Amino acid sequence: METKAPSLEDILETLDGFGKKETGRLVMQQSRDDTIEVTDPLTAASASLESLEENEGSFSSSTSTSYRDEWVRLFERKDYVAAIKLEGIRGGLRSSRFRSVCWRVYLECLSEEQAQWEADVKKSRQQYSDIKQEHISNSLREDNQEEVDLALFNPLSQEEDSPWNKYFQDKETKQMITQDVIRTFPEIPFFQTSDVREMLVNLLFCYCKEHEDLGYKQGMHELLAPLIFVLHCDHQAFLHAQEISSQL
Repeated sequence: METKAPSLEDILETLDGFGKKETGRLVMQQSRDDTIEVTDPLTAASASLESLEENEGSFSSSTSTSYRDEWVRLFERKDYVAAIKLEGIRGGLRSSRFRSVCWRVYLECLSEEQAQWEADVKKSRQQYSDIKQEHISNSLREDNQEEVDLALFNPLSQEEDSPWNKYFQDKETKQMITQDVIRTFPEIPFFQTSDVREMLVNLLFCYCKEHEDLGYKQGMHELLAPLIFVLHCDHQAFLHAQEISSQL
């Protein structure tokens, strides 16, 4: 049975619940196989602006028009970087449907030049795909079967450079991350699905592998979780605006 996207009140109540023990409410859109798809709201919003603009005259007070108006107000201005920073400091982005885009601007994941945003996103996704391939998919792969050092490539080897030694260290790290992820905001159903948990574990594991001098620290999952949740909420807001636009 198809469920509707969370309302603004649902999202705000859930965001307020981070770190608290009160039960937050969240209505999730799920397919029958429980697959959670966190789609990039930046790409989705940019693609939808043209169709929303075409219908603007017939529903000036509708959700889809206000969706477009918010994008224009935040980003279609020369001083948009300073403007969204000030908006964030004032708390004006608390109910924004483009909060995740603003965060990426703050963290310099996106160039100041908006024409480069699509390329920035593609580059970041490819970088993560490569990192994930290296640290997760090929964690115990032998690059050259003919030149394998059997003394090192041995499950009983205690050598620091042994792939098996690294494999067991990685397994221990993943177990520690998984334990934290399972405890992530238990009052919010979004974080109790296997797909979201796997996503969090993979992201945190790849981060600690790329920053071995820092490694994984308990509590990192509570920093990552709100980022993933806001991406999800922004995508739900886009789907809601898109649905209204398609009905006109």
